[in-house]
Amino acid sequence: MGWMQHVQPLARLVIAARCPLCDRPASKILCIDCDRQLQRDRLSNPLHRESVPIVAWGQYGGTLRQAIAAMKYNHQPELARLLGIQLAQTWERSPLARRYPNPVVLPVPMHPQKQAERGFNQAELIAKSFCQYTRLSLQASGVQRTRNTEPLFNLSPTAREAMLDNAFCLGSDFQRRPPKLVLLVDDIYTTGATLRAIHHLLRQHHIALCGLAVSARAIAPSQHHNE
Repeated sequence: MGWMQHVQPLARLVIAARCPLCDRPASKILCIDCDRQLQRDRLSNPLHRESVPIVAWGQYGGTLRQAIAAMKYNHQPELARLLGIQLAQTWERSPLARRYPNPVVLPVPMHPQKQAERGFNQAELIAKSFCQYTRLSLQASGVQRTRNTEPLFNLSPTAREAMLDNAFCLGSDFQRRPPKLVLLVDDIYTTGATLRAIHHLLRQHHIALCGLAVSARAIAPSQHHNE
């Protein structure tokens, strides 16, 4: 019976190795089919040079959208590791990584109430995986969210900006030791309102923002100028 006590837990681990998107057996985080479909959402040109450059791994849609939704709403935080590694590889190939080799990585903060409800901040989990791969410094408490805002995508441009007015403050990490250069990390780039709000806060404290790295870009940055 002694050897069975060791075999049974191993058997359970093998059985538990299922794809979080389709529930089929998977030797890695995703099964072969879902991973193949995910790669179709990858952007051929991940860098967009705006006032703050944006590096995005993929276009928000298809399997990438399904993966992000599963991570956030079906409690599949292990997907953040995959998204973080993919984003790190994209970042390291971008010209921004050569121009800015040692930024401090800041995940977009989540309001404490919302984070308690979800159990994690997906941007922070992606950033942790990103930093493990790139060996960049992570400061998850650099900026704090002080207002529990509603989703922005249904709001007008004016309402978005008003919703995020004074929604962030400098956190303990940056108060104690402000970095010279920051790279912001998030799961999705949508309206750009969050990016602008955090960029404004950092500028007030003389902290430079070299870019935003995201797993998915919902719209091309050139489409949001009037948002």
